[in-house]
Amino acid sequence: MSSRYRLSWPKSKLGRVIFGWFLVIVFGWMAILMSLVALDWTDDQWVTCQVIDAEATKGNRFSSTVWLITIETTDCGNIIYRQALSDENVEFLADSFEPGAYEFKLGFTSQLAADGWVPTLAPSTSNYRPLD
Repeated sequence: MSSRYRLSWPKSKLGRVIFGWFLVIVFGWMAILMSLVALDWTDDQWVTCQVIDAEATKGNRFSSTVWLITIETTDCGNIIYRQALSDENVEFLADSFEPGAYEFKLGFTSQLAADGWVPTLAPSTSNYRPLD
């Protein structure tokens, strides 16, 4: 094996320390992000939110589904609903949201996002029901 294909580690002690801390930070963030994703599948609870409006949105190339409904609320942020949506029913479901109180089934990470603890993440719901 030629020496040009070998991974070159930093030669100085300071370089190795900096590289080590860089790896710790990168892998630490990766572990935090993966645990947030995994925690969203646990501890589903019904959370009450005041709905203002809902809009059918076509997902981009990074979305897990083609269609999603963005539900605008006053106290939970924008909630994403993406269960069983198709070209035929997405507009109908988005238009069925009337302003008022709804309960949304949110996982643990989505509950944190709805409370503002994870500001860059939009909560996602698997189920909803209007409150009378």
